[in-house]
Amino acid sequence: MSKKTQRGLSLKGKATPFFFAMLFGLLCAVSIFMIHPLLYFLKYFAAFGLIIAVLLIAYILKTDEL
Repeated sequence: MSKKTQRGLSLKGKATPFFFAMLFGLLCAVSIFMIHPLLYFLKYFAAFGLIIAVLLIAYILKTDEL
């Protein structure tokens, strides 16, 4: 029986999804501060998107499924 070795946090073969996840996270982070006060409720959606982006980046770095 062979043991499966888990690779570290590698970007090999995952550059494109990582780039777009970072772009999404950057867009959400900037949106939190740049949204007009009249549309204040959109800040909550941007904050939720930032949480999703962080979780997505962690998933991309941890898994070998991509």
